[in-house]
Amino acid sequence: MKKKDHDKIMRTITEHLKREGYTVKYKHTPKIQGFKPSIYAVKSFKDIIIEITKDPNRFSQNMRKWRRFGFNNNGTRFWIVTTPDLAETIKLQLEVFNIPAEIYYCNGNKLKKA
Repeated sequence: MKKKDHDKIMRTITEHLKREGYTVKYKHTPKIQGFKPSIYAVKSFKDIIIEITKDPNRFSQNMRKWRRFGFNNNGTRFWIVTTPDLAETIKLQLEVFNIPAEIYYCNGNKLKKA
């Protein structure tokens, strides 16, 4: 993913969460079970861990991280945000590996749930 595209998606997600009342961290995200997410958001003790991914070649490398984020036992929600063309592929992989996550896609302008 080009840095410009990644930054645009990051900005879209951040603006969406801020409109919903979340405090958003994306530069200095906390380590969660050994990994740093792309974005970390919190509102009234409700947390969301967000991973942005666009490279299908990195999906298998991300499985361990996604499993840890998805099975975080404190009620934290886990989102994976990708591009519209990869949403179904990620959805299938998460089903195969039984990883609980909400899948969103973003074209850089709008964030939509898959």
